[in-house]
Amino acid sequence: MLAFVLCLGLTPCAYAGSSPFNDVAPGFWAYDAILETYSDGVMTGTASGVFSPSGKLNMAQFVTVLTRAFYNDDVVNSTREGAWPNQNYDAAEKHNLFAGLTRWGGGVEVTREVMAQMMYNVMADKGVALPDDSDIQMTISKIPDFAAVDSSYGTAAAVCYYMDLLTGVNEQGTFAPKGLVNCAQTAVIYARPKKAISTMGTGTPGTPGTTNPGTTAPGTTTNPGTTTTPSPTNSRSPKSISPQKAPSAPPHFPRRS
Repeated sequence: MLAFVLCLGLTPCAYAGSSPFNDVAPGFWAYDAILETYSDGVMTGTASGVFSPSGKLNMAQFVTVLTRAFYNDDVVNSTREGAWPNQNYDAAEKHNLFAGLTRWGGGVEVTREVMAQMMYNVMADKGVALPDDSDIQMTISKIPDFAAVDSSYGTAAAVCYYMDLLTGVNEQGTFAPKGLVNCAQTAVIYARPKKAISTMGTGTPGTPGTTNPGTTAPGTTTNPGTTTTPSPTNSRSPKSISPQKAPSAPPHFPRRS
């Protein structure tokens, strides 16, 4: 597990040169996105000068990304007791970020379909205009491996694909729903809902399309990075979240005070 971040607080650590991270040089494919997340205080490194771009993300860490990015006041003002990530869970529950998840656990590595469901929940909570059923069905026809998406996550996957929040991992537009997500990919993905919320969010939870997706023919979209298939792991319902001993500390995600 990646080491706990050394830079704490609202303000990212000061640094000399063009990059705050020794392992993220100018020219790296996710360089600009990583610096954006660093500047925003959402992902600030696993240690002094280290970002660990290839490190895989677990659920507790992704909840921290979303709540720190979009609900930080709720995190800071949470009255839930206990160490990280209890306050982030509290904010996530308040805004229904666990809605639709079929398996969950703080240490479970995040798959692309689970990431899609949680980003979909954020978009709906923020009142972003989401595609209707006809647009969802059209989008499904462009995803060559849509049959591999868990039925519980089908609408969310199609919505995120339609909105370019999660696009294909290759030229064929493959969604790779069971693929894991690393820290560099998360930095790139983070900027997409951030832009959507800033330009299209109303602040009032909306009602997106609710089509029960089918399977159809492929399309083509691209997205940098690679994915891997996760191993089976134990899970628990997010409804059972309560103050507890925290899982291993979050790389990139310092607690703010």
